[in-house]
Amino acid sequence: MKRLFTIIALALAIATGANAQRAQFGVKGGVNLSDFSIDKKSWDKAIDTKNHAGFFIGPTLRYDVGLLGFDLAALYNQQKVEIAGEKITSKYINIPINLRLNIGLGQTLGVFAAAGPQFAFNVGDTDFSFSGIKNQVKEYTLRSSTLSMNFGAGVKLLSHLEAGIYYNVPIGKTGEITPGDAAKAAIDEATGKSDTKTGSWSISAALYF
Repeated sequence: MKRLFTIIALALAIATGANAQRAQFGVKGGVNLSDFSIDKKSWDKAIDTKNHAGFFIGPTLRYDVGLLGFDLAALYNQQKVEIAGEKITSKYINIPINLRLNIGLGQTLGVFAAAGPQFAFNVGDTDFSFSGIKNQVKEYTLRSSTLSMNFGAGVKLLSHLEAGIYYNVPIGKTGEITPGDAAKAAIDEATGKSDTKTGSWSISAALYF
């Protein structure tokens, strides 16, 4: 939590120092699609996984100076993934900080490209136990905080509306998975865990005031 407060304080300092005529506050929301993977590739065949859609929403700040700018946000984010037949919902506060390249296409339309780090802090469950008949997984554990990178592009309309598409790439593991007896037999491994990573595709819309 101390790290979360430090990042929020930094974001507020950036916002306070920005020229009020150039800074725009708003609300951002959208949908995401998880991109779940297990580091030990042999486990992918032994453990059934499916990606599911989730959502995110929260306040955002945009600050542009000509071609360059940045945006940051504090987003409540839910992502879903299905593991061995059980749906897992992760709940995070995401704080993306993106550097932007802006290209104007007239008075009312523009496009942008964005990239930057994202800090995420778990505000939901971290440990999930499995008891399904498939017996592929014994336990799945999420990290309390993660670091990732965002890459995206989008369009701006009338300086108040914005839509974009992003891909989020995890840096390091986002969780750990412990195999059940059925998976152990398939992968010929009696003990041990494997790191997991969960990135995401997302489509966002923002309204700035």
